[in-house]
Amino acid sequence: MNPSEELWQKYLKEADKLHKKKMIGKHDYVMLVHSLEARKRLMELTLGDDNVCVEGTVEEVLSSAKAHYLAEAEDRIRKTERRYSGLTRRIDEFLRGLTKRLSSIIYWSILLIWLLVLVGALVKTSPENVGSLRRIHELPVNELIRGIAFLILVVVTVLNIVFGLKLSNSARRMSNRSSRFIVQMIKNRFLPDN
Repeated sequence: MNPSEELWQKYLKEADKLHKKKMIGKHDYVMLVHSLEARKRLMELTLGDDNVCVEGTVEEVLSSAKAHYLAEAEDRIRKTERRYSGLTRRIDEFLRGLTKRLSSIIYWSILLIWLLVLVGALVKTSPENVGSLRRIHELPVNELIRGIAFLILVVVTVLNIVFGLKLSNSARRMSNRSSRFIVQMIKNRFLPDN
């Protein structure tokens, strides 16, 4: 429903008067003249009667229109906040999954490297005569390297057997720290506000 031409002209005249007296600002004036909500509220207040005095009505229309648009804006903000919250939750879930996958990949990579080192050390380092390690300063470089690798293998084996040191636990800790570090770097790069 639109107001009649006569009612609309009275309304515009009153809005112009308030604007010229600086009782309402430019934005309020534009809202009064151009918004559909203002027209709708004018019709509700006057019931479309051309003989109604519009003095005071303009302020009511303005107040009502502002309240309507404020409520709309608040509703949009709430919807946006819910959407943002949902997106944040999904990003957090993705990052937790990424952390878990990275941790697993790093864990198995570390174990594989250790396994290759230990197997290589066993194959390549067992000296023909363990007693030759006593003359370490006389050994050629390749024999010295083989001897040191063999001693490392012996130390790791002793630590495992005597103290229960497990390379898998060390690899797990290293992989967890590494994956958290990598994900934190990704967060800092792409989500600096979190």
